[in-house]
Amino acid sequence: KKAKQAAEGAAAEGASCGGSAPDRTMAEEEAAEGQADAAAKQQQRDAGDAEAALPAALEAEEETGAGEELPPAQPVTVEEVVEEAVTEEAQEAEEAQEAQEAQERAMLNELVGADIDAWIDKNRNNVRGLLGSMHDVLWEGASWKAVSFADLIEPSKIKKAYRKAIIVVHPDKVIQRGADMQVRYVAGKVFDALQEAWKAFDEK
Repeated sequence: KKAKQAAEGAAAEGASCGGSAPDRTMAEEEAAEGQADAAAKQQQRDAGDAEAALPAALEAEEETGAGEELPPAQPVTVEEVVEEAVTEEAQEAEEAQEAQEAQERAMLNELVGADIDAWIDKNRNNVRGLLGSMHDVLWEGASWKAVSFADLIEPSKIKKAYRKAIIVVHPDKVIQRGADMQVRYVAGKVFDALQEAWKAFDEK
């Protein structure tokens, strides 16, 4: 009897402390389900974050060129190196020459430019006046024989004198003759003035 009472007391104590076995099993199952739901929701959040970050990652990859295979580097030959060096040297020399010529033209403009400009303004669009006084502005040793105004009355003679003058001051012809910068400067201005005046004369 005492043993039976002890067993009943133990069962009552167990029921008061932890509940019955079926109750404990249900609680454990509910806890497990809650953990599973929480884990599933966390996975969904992680997947959403990864999906949202994917476009930015792709854009960054495109900007940096990551993932692209670069073509293999082509070997450079000695001939290519020499050719590039020669080309650069020639370009530098050409630029230096152009800068020097620009400086010389500026100096010539100050020295003789005013006199030639005054001559052009005095005979502007007057081919007869330009041809009859061209010897006054040409350089020393120019292959030009002065023409009198009496020989520049008839149009045919004016045309003949104009053609001779153009040969003397044509920029390409002057360069071929090895003229210096001052001669080329004067010839260029006279050439332009003659062409402008001849155009006006030919249109009349």
